Amino acid sequence: MLRRIRAVRDGYRLHMLVDQEAFGVASLELLDDATLIDLLQKLERARECLQDGISLEDAGLISNPLG
Repeated sequence: MLRRIRAVRDGYRLHMLVDQEAFGVASLELLDDATLIDLLQKLERARECLQDGISLEDAGLISNPLG
């Protein structure tokens, strides 16, 4: 799962999305399985959106850091 997360992150330049989901965690390896599954699903959705020309904001994948 970590390998796929890194591949999608790097291949589609989704570092910001990974950073958003792993905020406050020193390393992806420290995330629990449920969080990794959720992160991978979001990355796959983001990948599809980028391929279809849909912005990540319009897809609701970018969260407001202020809540």
